[in-house]
Amino acid sequence: MIVATMSCGHLDIAPSPMSLSLLEPFDAETAVAHAGGDDTYSAYYQGGAVTHEIIAAAQVDRRARVNNIALRKHDGGSIRLPGQGGMADVANMHRDYVIYVTGHRKLSLVDTVDIASCGRAYVTDAEREAQGYRPGAVKLITNLCVFALDSESRELVVVETFAGITRERIIEATGFPVVFAPDCEEIPPVPTETLEILRERIDPIGLRRLEFVGSRNRGGWLDEIVALDRDLVAFLAARNTTQGSAA
Repeated sequence: MIVATMSCGHLDIAPSPMSLSLLEPFDAETAVAHAGGDDTYSAYYQGGAVTHEIIAAAQVDRRARVNNIALRKHDGGSIRLPGQGGMADVANMHRDYVIYVTGHRKLSLVDTVDIASCGRAYVTDAEREAQGYRPGAVKLITNLCVFALDSESRELVVVETFAGITRERIIEATGFPVVFAPDCEEIPPVPTETLEILRERIDPIGLRRLEFVGSRNRGGWLDEIVALDRDLVAFLAARNTTQGSAA
């Protein structure tokens, strides 16, 4: 079952293309059942029923602490970030905690975050079970490799590298000393069919492209995505009208 929490809880939604304006209507229309936001939080998160939580991070440190609040500039000022939402409340509750960073570089992967806006306090199986939580993994996925939080050292360790990415490149791009797991291996390239599904069926207007470009270059991409989103809405509206008339 998939639980999507927007303004409320949508339970077991059907797959649908990503959209700026239709994401929540798609979820609401196809959900098997609906619940309030507070009900979803208490029943699923506090109840320990959520298996995976995936979040984007602006800055991550060697202990998998996340900073999505603000970054310090060299001149002493700060850059405000979008914020952490409710992740500080639920980071310990779900079984597996997955962080992703689309640009693996020293500014993003640091020794110690400027502000710790989110992190998992209970890491070992014993710690989690004592708090009533299921044992689970903590992973950090970047565009170069996959880290896992080691329960003994409580620090990130590289467990997989992406195809064609050398260890030297990972070390050079990371702001803390990199440790590779003894069984670290290279992941095979993603099959072309999988990429086509992701790009053509799941994200046809290219929303995720925005995560792979800097803020200065997002204006042009955003204009294009907004235009594509309007075309998608118009297409679906026309199709629904036609189907309704045929029925």
